[in-house]
Amino acid sequence: MKTLSRLLLISLVLLIPFGLLAQSWQYTGSLSIKKRTGILTTLPNQTALYVGGADASGVALNTCELYDPATAVWTIAAPMVTARERHTCTLLPDGRLVVIGGNTSPNYDYSIPTGSIEIYDYTTNQWSSGGSLSIARQNHTATLLNDGTILVAGGYIGSNITSSVEIYDPSTQTCRDAAPLLLARHDHSATLLPDGRVLVTGGRSGGAGSDYFSESEIYDPSPNTWQVTGNMNQARIKGSLVTFSDGTVLTSGGRNTPNSSAPGSEILTGTYSSWTSTSPMFQPVTWQMSTLLPSDRFLVTGGITDANWSNSFTGTMTPTCEWYDKPNQRWYYAPQLNQKRSYHGACWIHQTVNEALPTDLVLVAAGITGDYQFTETAEILDVTDHALLSYMTMPANSTAAVSDPKISFAAVIAMAASDQAVLDLTLDQAEIVRIEVYTASSESVSAKQEIALPPGAYSIPIDLLTPTSGIYFVRIVAGVRTTMLKFALLH
Repeated sequence: MKTLSRLLLISLVLLIPFGLLAQSWQYTGSLSIKKRTGILTTLPNQTALYVGGADASGVALNTCELYDPATAVWTIAAPMVTARERHTCTLLPDGRLVVIGGNTSPNYDYSIPTGSIEIYDYTTNQWSSGGSLSIARQNHTATLLNDGTILVAGGYIGSNITSSVEIYDPSTQTCRDAAPLLLARHDHSATLLPDGRVLVTGGRSGGAGSDYFSESEIYDPSPNTWQVTGNMNQARIKGSLVTFSDGTVLTSGGRNTPNSSAPGSEILTGTYSSWTSTSPMFQPVTWQMSTLLPSDRFLVTGGITDANWSNSFTGTMTPTCEWYDKPNQRWYYAPQLNQKRSYHGACWIHQTVNEALPTDLVLVAAGITGDYQFTETAEILDVTDHALLSYMTMPANSTAAVSDPKISFAAVIAMAASDQAVLDLTLDQAEIVRIEVYTASSESVSAKQEIALPPGAYSIPIDLLTPTSGIYFVRIVAGVRTTMLKFALLH
């Protein structure tokens, strides 16, 4: 009878739609006005600063707003001297924030770039002049180098694009010319590599109908040179680009032609000479926001999905969110935003000032929600380890795993007569299968099981080190495919 009752409990857990149990995005305090294209950055005191952007009519803003997790509300911060959007924000090691360039035009689609640099000190809530670029620009990249200087590359200079590169020194508030890009570009992406070099990818040669680039190049600060590296498999503008802790680079999202978003995602490893396709995003998006999370996880929120983007105020926005799990080398759905949005701000905050909020959360704010529609709303999502494990078991992720022809999962979890949990597994081809069990707080409670299996159906006992009542998650890896299952034990 004891076995039957435990089996019944497990069956109930598996049959309840996980969407009813999963965490979700929660609205938090709203910004003062509707806006977009501002940049959201986490500061060392656990607050986040939304800098600049454009209002609902496209006018560039000098206003800045602070989000404090302690109160979950926004307050107006000190304004910049220069209104701007399509700028960059770079956090220095000492916690100051450097804002570089941007568009100052009162009309979003008519550019007036600025060379202005301003520096924000969170300890005093004050902006100060940081000098100026040699060339006014927008749609550029700004990458913090290991020596504390900032590499400012490419961009749009008002009449055309530029290959110009400058190195800004915050300590002297001066710029010096660096070797130019091999390919003039704007709307490109950049990331710092572990060896101190900078990878630049994608971009375009002009406006909507211009050439879109798959070309990549790497800057080496020591000899002050650029070197061509392998082309991406897809051209990308506004693509997401991130370097993980082991040096692997991932690119995803972005537009590959004037009327389509780039499918798939790609990784660059080793000598950084050639790109390799990896697990693709479920929903190709452009003008998404992306956030690097702890434990080499990478969250992409929102974006534009339609193939006929025509101007800066229209598009089909999406509420979908996906995160790339580097250890598993695949994408998973996260809960959807409450509101469709693109051109929004996003950042990760680790906070210890409000017990009502998760310790690790992603904050998104503002953006475009539809044709000529904008928002001042903000939302937060729990991204602690146990929450991410929960998201893996969402029905959308289970469906994606089962539909893969290489591996399928049958009755999932059952109870053997000996009161032991059993994984029922069906393989369509030979695989090395790895199994590990976690608690809801991400603690491993099993020895890693690794079994080489030919095609067929199997019932594999799940070995818990200390089986106690509670909710458990089973991670199953077969080849390069991963899925998460959830079950409960009740003694």
